[in-house]
Amino acid sequence: MPVMADGTLSLVAAVVPRESGLDIETLRRWTAERLPEVMVPSRFVCLDALPVNANGKIDRRALAGQIAESSVGLPAPLPQATGSPGVVPVFLSQVRAAWQRLFGRVDFGDQDNFFHDLGGQSIMAARLVADLSTVLGRRVPLAAVFEAPTVASMAALLRDEGWTPRFRSIVPLQPLGVGPPVFLFHGVGGGVTENLELARAFAPDVPVYGLQAIDRDGGAMQTSLEAFAELYAAEIVAFQPRGPYFLGGFSLGGWFAYETAQQLRRGGHEVALLAQFDTHINCLLPDEFLAAADRVLWRQYVWKHLRRLASQPSQGWRYLRGLSARFKLARQWRAVDPIRGDSHGALVARHRALPYAGSIDYFQSADSLPAVLGVWKRWCAGGLTVHQIPGDHHEVIFGANAATIANIVRGIRGDRARQAGSPAEPAERRQV
Repeated sequence: MPVMADGTLSLVAAVVPRESGLDIETLRRWTAERLPEVMVPSRFVCLDALPVNANGKIDRRALAGQIAESSVGLPAPLPQATGSPGVVPVFLSQVRAAWQRLFGRVDFGDQDNFFHDLGGQSIMAARLVADLSTVLGRRVPLAAVFEAPTVASMAALLRDEGWTPRFRSIVPLQPLGVGPPVFLFHGVGGGVTENLELARAFAPDVPVYGLQAIDRDGGAMQTSLEAFAELYAAEIVAFQPRGPYFLGGFSLGGWFAYETAQQLRRGGHEVALLAQFDTHINCLLPDEFLAAADRVLWRQYVWKHLRRLASQPSQGWRYLRGLSARFKLARQWRAVDPIRGDSHGALVARHRALPYAGSIDYFQSADSLPAVLGVWKRWCAGGLTVHQIPGDHHEVIFGANAATIANIVRGIRGDRARQAGSPAEPAERRQV
């Protein structure tokens, strides 16, 4: 469980041994071999029994108190720059040098996190693995940055030439917490780091994992949105064998979440949450759903850009030159954003979606077109719940909105998990 000590949040494992003489060091190695670096507990505490409340559930407040008071347990040492067992200093220097070239600085430590401490983004992660692939003479998967996001842990990971990612698409964005995780899907470009700010807002009680595009890490580009969704659904079930499942996606990512939810439901799995974060009608829908709203969308889109023209006169000519093409895209119900040049966006634009029998939670930006919401309401048989989010489309999951969305989803997740019969206990998951 996550524990705050000395101003630092760390992961502590409470262990009830079946017999005396448990070797904590062996347990630490066992978890390190099976879990991403960010999920390996920093300390193991042995207890006679886990405290429970009147309902027979684990009393987490009492457990936190026992952990704080316990002097029993072995810290799980982090890899050090020098002297880490099995980490060759020369090899560690190669990894450290690649990080220094990427960030253009040397004032960081081997334990600083690529994302949280140094502000790394998806494009930087791609550049890092390309550099390391050249230096090491073998392909370094992008997943290495997520599974080992420090210099020391990456060096320990990559020194094993036989290492491969445990999952092709699932990457830990914010793994602290208990219960069913929230899965956030990639959008344009296939990366998931645009979801990092939102994922961090769920700490420390709700784990969040990203679904990056399979083709981002050496896999084959799929020929359809359904093919991507089949692979994502299979990987999610392998990671978490039993539902309920909680899915979400920002903008174009909402369609990858949508189709994966369809696949899970067809497989008999329960999708307790499908969250669309300002997802536009990017794909092809039947004419009867579009014709009635077409003229409404046209008027709304024209007025939107006229207002933008009036508010940004210095950019007026650029908007005027692009309006004709933008209107054409809008009338064809393509994305308001220019996504068609992106391979994943092109798949969505060609996709003919089927109605969704479940419910959708739609997080709508202040500048979203009302006609788009009207189509979603008719397309979702299980009901549409709308959550108004301030700001424009590109601000929906960032800044203060990230905390707002996390709180809303946290409440929905708690309610629906209890309805599904898994109130507070961790979902059964295979080791990552």
